[in-house]
Amino acid sequence: MKNWSILCSILLGCSIAVAQKEDPYADSPSSYRPGHPLAPAESAAIITIPGFKVEKVLTVPEVAGSITAMTTDKEGNLIVAMQHQPGLYRVRPTELGSENESRLEALGGVAASVGWCQGLLYAFDSLYVTVAEKNGLRSSGLYQLSDMDKDGEFDEVTSLLELDGAGEHGPHSLAVGPDEESLYFICGNGTPVPDVIKNRRTIITEGNDHLMPEGFESTQYTEGGWIVRMRPDGSDAEIFAAGLRNSYDLAFNKEGDLLTFDSDMEYDLGTPWYRPTRICHLVSGSEFGWRSGAGKWPEYFEDSVKPVVNIGPASPTGVIFGYDTQFPGKYQDAFYALDWTFATLYAVHLNPNGASYSGEVEVFASGIGLPLTDVAIGQDGAMYLSVGGRRLGSAIYRIYFDGPEGVYGKVPDLDNNQDSCDLRLSVESLHGQARDGAVDKVWGHLGSEDRSIRYAARVALETQPVEEWKSQVLAEGSLQIQLPALLALARKGSKADLLDALDQLDELPLEGLSEGGWLLALRVYELVLARGGNSLRELASDHSFRLSRHMPHASNDVNRELSRILCYLGESAAIDQVLDLMDADSGEKEILGADLVHRNLRYGTRVMDMMQAAPMVDRMYHAAMLTWIKDDWSQSQRERYFQSIVDAMLLSKGGKGYQVYWEQILSVAKEALSPGEVKELSSIWAPIDMVVPLPAPEGPGKIWEMDYLLERIAEGFGKRDFENGKKMYSAANCITCHVMMSEGGIVGPSLTSVGQRFTVKDVLDAIIHPSNVISDQYQLTTVTLESGDVLSGRIHSRDASQIMLASNALNPTQIESIPNSDIESIVLLAVSSMPPGLLAPLNEEEVLDLIAYIMAGGHYEHPVYSEN
Repeated sequence: MKNWSILCSILLGCSIAVAQKEDPYADSPSSYRPGHPLAPAESAAIITIPGFKVEKVLTVPEVAGSITAMTTDKEGNLIVAMQHQPGLYRVRPTELGSENESRLEALGGVAASVGWCQGLLYAFDSLYVTVAEKNGLRSSGLYQLSDMDKDGEFDEVTSLLELDGAGEHGPHSLAVGPDEESLYFICGNGTPVPDVIKNRRTIITEGNDHLMPEGFESTQYTEGGWIVRMRPDGSDAEIFAAGLRNSYDLAFNKEGDLLTFDSDMEYDLGTPWYRPTRICHLVSGSEFGWRSGAGKWPEYFEDSVKPVVNIGPASPTGVIFGYDTQFPGKYQDAFYALDWTFATLYAVHLNPNGASYSGEVEVFASGIGLPLTDVAIGQDGAMYLSVGGRRLGSAIYRIYFDGPEGVYGKVPDLDNNQDSCDLRLSVESLHGQARDGAVDKVWGHLGSEDRSIRYAARVALETQPVEEWKSQVLAEGSLQIQLPALLALARKGSKADLLDALDQLDELPLEGLSEGGWLLALRVYELVLARGGNSLRELASDHSFRLSRHMPHASNDVNRELSRILCYLGESAAIDQVLDLMDADSGEKEILGADLVHRNLRYGTRVMDMMQAAPMVDRMYHAAMLTWIKDDWSQSQRERYFQSIVDAMLLSKGGKGYQVYWEQILSVAKEALSPGEVKELSSIWAPIDMVVPLPAPEGPGKIWEMDYLLERIAEGFGKRDFENGKKMYSAANCITCHVMMSEGGIVGPSLTSVGQRFTVKDVLDAIIHPSNVISDQYQLTTVTLESGDVLSGRIHSRDASQIMLASNALNPTQIESIPNSDIESIVLLAVSSMPPGLLAPLNEEEVLDLIAYIMAGGHYEHPVYSEN
């Protein structure tokens, strides 16, 4: 075994040397390339709540790689693995309070032949390792390492599950089940379920099961991210939950419930199908409805599991409960979730919510240079955190409590939902296979007021043969039971059963439905139509007028689903109603905290920039739905529709996909026009055709320090490129808000003469640290109304009776009047409307060309361009 270890070390050393000369990201999407520009933080720069202390345990040598996975062995040592290279390592933590860092010890034996890892777990006297990248030694999948001769060195490796998925959306982490006899293993949405897994608790869906217009259908819908339960040796594998995007880790609480932190798709920020990162309760048979693109299920769909709590923009990595820490009780019981992008450790405090949970989210620790990857609890009661990933500088930190006793409140009592949880678990025991008497046991629970109980009962029902219960659905007299049962029939029945379900829907007393009843009924409609094809679509058209009488509804979610069904059925009588809903949307705005922005300038500034421009979420949704209706439009309706789209495209922003989706909507809508209509309406979208996309910098960029740039410019700019400076003025988004030589936006001050009034240092300081000095003319304000609504923007003017708020950064003439009597509070934010990090994407020459262009006021003949 020793010789094998030496041989592997030699071979792996060669493979590392080769890898460093090649581009490991050559075939990867750009989002996978290294992007975080910061080295690991110093402990003093990490902020945590009072009473807790942070220490750096280890700075990982660059040659060792970058940690993405961590676990503790039975001696209390940390075992760590790297993302892009082989080899496992041991870290023996120093005592709490020690000023010395620990050492990184390479493990010998077969441990040298595994790595490329995004999940580690020491359990059952074995080390479980997920290999998550393609390499020349081990295929992607789950491995078990054993120490057969008990000499402290792993000498046997067994492949438990080979997988097709790899990369950051491949195989991830593991947890020991509450029975202490099983493993739960989580994989990202880039990992197909292998054919060897035959058993499942989730109910397979057919196609999207989600009506979306042409061009917006999902291209990936079968499983998404999934969890498999298995024995410690990999046998008896069963799919336990699915429909996640890319959860990295999972953990059980003391009650035996499984939770995770699921990711979002930042590309979709500002769109109606964007779902924030969220904490999810992974109940038996979970389906969370992740689909690619616009096909994602909203959380109110009855056949998906609602999240415990939404977080927002983040990149989820490790999770853990704090039970084994020496923290105060409140923080021992917290669920901890790591965010790689914004360098944040969240403490989520769970509260009982029927048979599941709700949650309160607290920032427990944060810092710059803290791309968190995994978490473990040491035998010393401290929480250990690894940072790294994507070849970044890597380190291990620990957090422990060092404050007075009794400073934090009581632990929430989760026992008061025990009866509900016990009921859910008893119903879930009927999942996975047909059982005698199961239909009678679960039938009454279909009408439970608790969505978690209803969900468990419906999954159990769908597991049983349809012939045993479909007649009972059609004969059911209680609407509260019949609607969930109809949902099950729509999901599992034949084409004939779908027709029966449609007939039942025709008898619904719509006037008496609650919001939840409406959403459930409309979800049944959608599934019947999605599964039934064109023949059922024609039969269902008789329902459209009856449904249209209830639009607009008081519920925004109900309006969305009514819009979906009515537009799909081609109900032209609903066009004006849906146009009214489009026009009512002036934009959804949310201020992203300045502290969050500074933790990741590159990503945070994009999010903040978008939030200032108020993405029109509902307008996009209803505009997409209306593309189903091809005929029976009046000329005025067409004009109104296209003008609403163009206004949104010109005056709002979102993630990278926001404008792409608007362009798709506009393109699909145009295809329905006759040549004559195109000619008559083309002047409406002409401003869109005139918009020239902003150029992109070449990079690579970094976080630029003002002192370095000032030193670089101290003796003059040198020979600069005027045309490139002008290009960078656009690439850095300066042109969006500032005028230069009559070109640009009017949101911020003109920069044409800035070089005559300010020094280079002043200009650099204003760009790099825009929130240090904020003119009240451009300061952001949040206005909280008595109704609870929160508005944000710049105060245009105010008097004794009202304030005038400019809420859209891209349309400063759009002013909203707010009576003082409606205002509860006004808070001026210590953050500029100009985001930081504008220079981050630019390389050094591009930065210097840009600053020269600004100081020259856009004049080519300025002396700065004659310097040598």
